[in-house]
Amino acid sequence: MDIRQLRTFAAVAEEESFTYAAIRLKLAQPAVSAQVRQLEDELGLRLFQRGSRQSLLTDAGAKLLPLAYKALAGVESIRVEAAQLRGLLSGRLSIGTLQATTLPALVEMISDFHEAHPGVQIALSEAGSADLLAGVAAGRFDVVLAGLTGERPPGLVSIPVFDEAVVLAVAESDPLAPRTSVAVTEVAGRQLIALPPGSGSRTAAESLWRAAGIPFRPDLQASDPAAVAALAARGLGVAVLNESAGRFARGVRLLSFDGAQPRSRVDLLWADEASPAVLKFIELAREHGLSGRPRH
Repeated sequence: MDIRQLRTFAAVAEEESFTYAAIRLKLAQPAVSAQVRQLEDELGLRLFQRGSRQSLLTDAGAKLLPLAYKALAGVESIRVEAAQLRGLLSGRLSIGTLQATTLPALVEMISDFHEAHPGVQIALSEAGSADLLAGVAAGRFDVVLAGLTGERPPGLVSIPVFDEAVVLAVAESDPLAPRTSVAVTEVAGRQLIALPPGSGSRTAAESLWRAAGIPFRPDLQASDPAAVAALAARGLGVAVLNESAGRFARGVRLLSFDGAQPRSRVDLLWADEASPAVLKFIELAREHGLSGRPRH
């Protein structure tokens, strides 16, 4: 067993495809298949259920994958420590961010970090909050920008990025527009517009609708908050948005929800035992204004 086999095993598991794993690793597909086969032979276990279009983990593969991540992280720690001893920062920084929540500050931070530490390879991916939180806990991400609706997962540290009210945006011509608040039951039959699953406002709204005993099923969905507001402004439905996203939108009125104060909260989270690259990135985050006190 060697580190290349474990890296290939992890890549195939994440891509659910030998072909896409080969593209990602810049290897020929037969080489990827051979490395996984050698690992399976050595372990005496079948790691994947191979299909023509998709290769999924077996039960054994799913149980061994977290251990493979730990082994890969250990090797990376050795490399990072060696770089530190040489006075350099190197390795890999994997960042996960919410769909439709790639803040301008995050883009600036990544640019500044790359300029200051060119030896660190940066990867940026988008996902829903649940996948991001699970990913940083499992070591697939080093740091994530994710929405929190309950308790922070154990073993993670966080900095609050923003915490704001979730509101209902309606067109200025809508019968609800003169009002300041609305009950969820009043819009249960209306055309609904929202951000993708996993976004902060969407998650908060799902909880609010669930508490009212009403399924949350958007008829229109857009990944850009401005597009969600624009659809509402044109009378195509009522939209669930963060207050700041709706405040600057033209042609809409914002209503709060009766008897509830749903909020969208996004935090920057990382593992308690963080690499030097992560710690430098968090230091940079504070310089860019994400200066909340870390919560352990």
